[in-house]
Amino acid sequence: SLIIAHDLRYKLLRIGIEADCDSMQGFSNLYPRNMNENDVAFVISHYVQSFNVLRWIELLKMNHVPMILLTCVDHVPFLEENDVSIVVPNAETNRNIGSFSGRTGMIYACDCIFSLIFAADYEKNVSYLTKRIDELEETNRKISQHIK
Repeated sequence: SLIIAHDLRYKLLRIGIEADCDSMQGFSNLYPRNMNENDVAFVISHYVQSFNVLRWIELLKMNHVPMILLTCVDHVPFLEENDVSIVVPNAETNRNIGSFSGRTGMIYACDCIFSLIFAADYEKNVSYLTKRIDELEETNRKISQHIK
C-alpha cells in the first residue's frame, strides 16, 4: 500500500497538486491531525487492519476531513461511513504469501483516479508539465556547461 501511495503522490506532485505521504513510523500520524474539512484524505490500505490506519481514519473523521478509502476488503465496519470507498475485490487474505491481484487492482484504481484528475484540467496540467520539463532541461544544460 505504501508504494502505491508514494506512486500516486509523485504523479500528483508532477502536476502541482500538494500531496503528502510519509513512510516513517510515527511521522505519518501528523498528517491526519493537521488536516481539516478543506483537505481530502486518500487512505490506501490493503486490509485496513493496522493500528495506524485505524487511528488515521478516526482522526480524519474527528476533523471532518473528506475521505477516500481504497482497500481490498469489503468487510470493513466503517466502509459506508467514508465519503468514497473503493473496494478492489480479490480472493486474497493477509495469511496468503502474495497480494498480486490486490496490489495490481489498487495500482489500476489509483491510475484511473489520477487520469480523471489530470483530464479534469487537461490543458493546465499539460502546460504545467511542459513548463517543468523546460525548466529541468534548462537546469541540466547549465549544469553540463559548468561541468565541461
